[in-house]
Amino acid sequence: MKTKINKYSKFSKLLFLILLAASFVWAGIIPTHPSSVNAATNTLGNTSSAGTPDTGDRNNVNAFKFTMPNEAGTISSISVYVASPISAAPNNQIQVGVYSDVSGRPRTLIASSSSATATGNSWNTVPITASVVANTTYWLAYNTNASVDTNNNLVLSPGGTCQYSWTTQTFGAWPATINAVTGCGNSTGSIYATYTISGTPPDTTPPTLIPSYGIPPLLPMGPIPLQL
Repeated sequence: MKTKINKYSKFSKLLFLILLAASFVWAGIIPTHPSSVNAATNTLGNTSSAGTPDTGDRNNVNAFKFTMPNEAGTISSISVYVASPISAAPNNQIQVGVYSDVSGRPRTLIASSSSATATGNSWNTVPITASVVANTTYWLAYNTNASVDTNNNLVLSPGGTCQYSWTTQTFGAWPATINAVTGCGNSTGSIYATYTISGTPPDTTPPTLIPSYGIPPLLPMGPIPLQL
């Protein structure tokens, strides 16, 4: 009688290693990292809607002064709280802009938006793109094409000395440079910019494991005997 031989022992060991590696993946042995990290955002301006509606905002660059914290960023939108009433179309349009500051007054246009339709007694968010520098003062501006002075006005609340300035300007165009404002007041407006902070922080999230699907551990496989 001939003895049993381990003709398939090499094959069985290779198969065992393949299945073992697969079981490690299914059992959650191999860690993964998130594919992306959400960039941090912040706001510049006044996020409160409390106050009293302004009057006569139409056909004026209504600008409000705010200073960036110790971080740079890129503005993606400006939100304005517009009080009711709102003029009927087509006089229900608004625009926003960003100006630099020189000696406490708005000076050079940095960016301006397209027109958006106003909603009364609500925050109206308008897309706009502008780069802003840390510890630097900017003016966030608003204009509208209301049919009368009592419509489409943003909300005012007490502010700093000449924190609010206005400059006569027909709606639809923004002066590239404001050499002299029409007037100023000690108020702030319900207006703020949302910006993405420059420099995405490193990913410090701990690795996550691929979830287990209840695969039982593989048992060692011995040589497969072959009867001859």
